[in-house]
Amino acid sequence: MTVPAVTAVQSSVAQGASGANAAVGEAQAAQRAMPAAPRQEADPAQASAFDAQMSGQAAQAAPTGTVHMHSAQATHSLDAVVTHMRKETAALDVRYQEAMSQMEHPAALIDPSDPMMTMVRLTDFTLSTSVTLQQYQFSMAMADASNGVTHSLLKNNAE
Repeated sequence: MTVPAVTAVQSSVAQGASGANAAVGEAQAAQRAMPAAPRQEADPAQASAFDAQMSGQAAQAAPTGTVHMHSAQATHSLDAVVTHMRKETAALDVRYQEAMSQMEHPAALIDPSDPMMTMVRLTDFTLSTSVTLQQYQFSMAMADASNGVTHSLLKNNAE
């Protein structure tokens, strides 16, 4: 797919009477090269859901200049940390399995009639997969480190 080249408007060209016509012609050429997105009416249900979400976040927003590191209800016990890590790991496993199943069927990402959307889907897939794999590697490193600490503590306790 090739896109016709559109030259930039030179300031010396745009100042003359013929420059104004040239600028209009180049603007029309730019419009033909990259037409505007189709206009779609907003769905009232989606608009009201968005408004509700934004008003809910605005009501919960902290005053300007404050930083909250943890929620007030957060517990910091070992059991809470382990439970949180198990939930995160389970969610990560689900995302990893989805990515691997999507890799088995790459034709679902390709639309021959719309190469731009195909590029967007492939880029999104690449980004989400690489982030998932990085998080998976981090999770494995954390598990390895915690196993090492546990082993060290048990060894020192036995001596």
